[in-house]
Amino acid sequence: MLFVWLTATISRVITARHFVTAPRGRYSHAQMAPVAAPEEESVTAADLSQSRSDALFESVAKTCEQLLEGKADDSFIDVPQRLREIFDLDHERYVRETRAGASARNVTCMRPKNEEEYFEQPHIRGDGLMDVECEPGRVCKDGCCTGECSRVVLPSFATDSECELLCRFAADLMPMPDPEADPSERCFVEDTQANLAMCAAAGQARRMLTVCRVVERLRRAVAHEYGLTLASLAPHSSFLSQWVSPLLVGESGCGWGTPVHGDEAACDGFHYSTIIHLSSKGDGFEGGDFCFSDAATVAAAAAAARAPLADAVTEIGPAAGSAEAAADATRSEVARKSTTDRLLTRLEPQRGRAMVFTSGWENLHFVDEITSGVRYAMPAFFVTRGAWAAEGPEDMRGPVGRSEAAGALLEHVLSADHAEDRGQFTLLWHSLFAAPLEDAGGAGEE
Repeated sequence: MLFVWLTATISRVITARHFVTAPRGRYSHAQMAPVAAPEEESVTAADLSQSRSDALFESVAKTCEQLLEGKADDSFIDVPQRLREIFDLDHERYVRETRAGASARNVTCMRPKNEEEYFEQPHIRGDGLMDVECEPGRVCKDGCCTGECSRVVLPSFATDSECELLCRFAADLMPMPDPEADPSERCFVEDTQANLAMCAAAGQARRMLTVCRVVERLRRAVAHEYGLTLASLAPHSSFLSQWVSPLLVGESGCGWGTPVHGDEAACDGFHYSTIIHLSSKGDGFEGGDFCFSDAATVAAAAAAARAPLADAVTEIGPAAGSAEAAADATRSEVARKSTTDRLLTRLEPQRGRAMVFTSGWENLHFVDEITSGVRYAMPAFFVTRGAWAAEGPEDMRGPVGRSEAAGALLEHVLSADHAEDRGQFTLLWHSLFAAPLEDAGGAGEE
């Protein structure tokens, strides 16, 4: 009966919302005596929090898997609330442990001096992007970004088990590209990127819930880092990426990495950028370093020395006129790194490590060519809207009905009937995973 009722809710909208979009715990113990347990047997609050959240997640995943197998019971109606508990525990651990061990560098926010003219042009990347005249400030089109810009490197953001599961999910969703593909058909997006809609349409509850758990962890990390109201922030785009070395599949696997680019320069809805590396350099692939590219000024070099990012290697790119610079200039536009006379901050991919940074022109970057193997990662780009956290028809902060949240979770996350990104995750995310819940009669839940 529950499955029939939930299926019927698919045709309904979340009634507590009217969506409009632009185009696109701590533990306390009484101390009875000053006797310490042996260090190797001690259990920290972080350990307890991780254990509790993982146990809750396992329970939720089994409930959802049983639902898709037609073996549902009344417990599915509680899944939205249990997911909130998991995400709250994850964020508490993030603030207490992960963020405390992070390295960060503040940078001056930058935007084009003539942004209207900039966005009227075709997408600029590579050498042309670095020729754009910029000034301090943010574009943040239609958004509510704060005025602080930075780069943050977060160790152990995702667990080994989460990374392993997501790598397998990516490999199953994206078969190895055809090395004999016609040159005009090389590097299809669907061969190298599995977005949220594709993941949801796979009908694999545990894997999709893991995707959502990690994206929500990223969303809360961004809100925490930049002082944003959580309701004002939503994923614009997130996907599993699989880049395959040209040695394996020629040019069809996007193994050349990326040219130097800026995320907001590529899409004005990208306000905050994140990436989790799901595999480590040297374990399944070589190459593929993530590299920030800055003007090689004295001030930039001093900032890099003052606030090093984890184990990053900072270096000056090849001098103009050098053989290395000349070789880079002969590469195709999509493979060129444009490193001549640039200050480069190079980070090797490490499984589970994340990076969070503002998406403007202050954080131009590229990815090196994958010289062997397959590189897996999970980028997520976030958009802000002030109206989502203010009184009015788009306000996302109020409660949603528990049954409506369960119905939307089934329709859009667990058993999506299409793999098309229509903006549904941007619009529904906060209501699905963070807004307060209430029963049909209006009684709120803790």
